[in-house]
Amino acid sequence: MATIPEKSLVILSWADAHTTVTTQLHEHEITHAPLIIRTIGWLLKDNDEGVSIASEWCEDGTWRAVTF
Repeated sequence: MATIPEKSLVILSWADAHTTVTTQLHEHEITHAPLIIRTIGWLLKDNDEGVSIASEWCEDGTWRAVTF
């Protein structure tokens, strides 16, 4: 079994856009604010472009479930 690379585990929080599952809403029912999302994973990149984390590491050295 391969050794997991030395990466920091982080929790990221951000304000994200969202959609409703209902097809019809009255105007007073509309949520007009972002939804706060929290994601946990290994920190892969953090630079001026943004942040990338992965929630899964595979023993072949690849990452899965990468969020930017």
